[in-house]
Amino acid sequence: MFEAESSARMPETELPRGLADLPLRWHAHLPSDLPGQRDLAAGAGAASAQGARAAELALAAWRRAAFLHPRLGVLHLPAPGGEGGSRAAWLEAFFRVWRSAGENPRDIALENVRGAPFGLPGAPEGADEAALCLDMAHTLAYGQEGDSMRPDILARVRLLHWSAPGPAGPDGTPRDRHLPLTGLTPVQKDWLRRVWARRALPLLPADAAHLVEVFDWEGILLSLPELGRILGRA
Repeated sequence: MFEAESSARMPETELPRGLADLPLRWHAHLPSDLPGQRDLAAGAGAASAQGARAAELALAAWRRAAFLHPRLGVLHLPAPGGEGGSRAAWLEAFFRVWRSAGENPRDIALENVRGAPFGLPGAPEGADEAALCLDMAHTLAYGQEGDSMRPDILARVRLLHWSAPGPAGPDGTPRDRHLPLTGLTPVQKDWLRRVWARRALPLLPADAAHLVEVFDWEGILLSLPELGRILGRA
C-alpha cells in the first residue's frame, strides 16, 4: 500500500479475503507518500501537524489489512527537515495519534530510507518502542553500512528487506531499483558475505524475518539462492 490515496480507494477485489487462508505470514507496507515523509517541514510545529495527519492516513491503510493479521506495519522514516527537532516532532505526533487510536507502537517497523538513516538516541515516545525494518538495498545505496552493524539497532530489527539497488541515476544520484540479488556488484556481495554477515547476523533477534523485496516472481526466484549464500544457508 505505497500510496495513501490509492490505498483508501482500493476495491476489495485487490485485497481479497481469501488471502487470509494462505499459509503465509503478512506485513503491511504503509504508504510512502505520507505528509512529511518526502517533504518534512522545517519547524517542529509544522512537522508535528504532518506527523499527526500521516498517522491518520497510515491507520486507514493498516486497518484495511487487519483481516490478514499483519505482524508489522512498515513505515518509512521522514526525510530530514531544516531543524534537528523536526523529525522527532513528526515521530512524536505520529505515535501519539497511533496510540490514541488504540494501536500498539510495537506493531510499527521504522524503515531506513534515503536521507533518513536510523537515529535512535533520544527517540521520542512511541518511536522508542517501535521495531525496525532494515532495508539492505537502502543500506548499500545510501551509505548506511555503519548503521546496519550497530548492536543497538540490530537488537530492534524484526524485518529485513533484500534487493539489489542497481546503478546510480544519470546524474550520479544513488537510488534503489529493487533489482534481484543477482544484480549485486562483486564488491557488494563480498561486503555482505565477509563483513555484514559475520558481524551483524549473530546480533539479529531470532524471530527477525528476511523478505525479498523484488516485485516480480522470476526476480524473487533468482534472489533466493543469493540470499541463502549471504545468510550462510546455501
